[in-house]
Amino acid sequence: MGKRVKDESYRFGLNAFKVLGGSYAVGKYLAEKLNVDISELSFEKLRSKEVKEKLGSITFVTATDGNHGRGIAWATNQLGQKSVVYIPKGSSEIRLNNIRKEGSEASITDLNYDDTIVEVPALRHF
Repeated sequence: MGKRVKDESYRFGLNAFKVLGGSYAVGKYLAEKLNVDISELSFEKLRSKEVKEKLGSITFVTATDGNHGRGIAWATNQLGQKSVVYIPKGSSEIRLNNIRKEGSEASITDLNYDDTIVEVPALRHF
């Protein structure tokens, strides 16, 4: 039997293969806020005016070196929410701009990835 490869890089036109995990996490969080199981919510329902009115505006915050942040930015934009993405030093302006193009507020920190997670207050776990 030959090898098979599933190329996820073209999903949603993002050329970013990590969109599924981030979008699922955003959807699951919104479902929990609605007290509904994620399996009972379609993407269209999550995008609805009704859901937006119930939840209000939620800002999702993450750190990334690229694709994860772009996936979060895309998902939050699609679902009428906001995102802030912190990118560690050394990351490319292209990645930064790709995340911003998806509607996220994004910035490159002066820290490496691990220090970004520790030092940026919005990323600390409570």
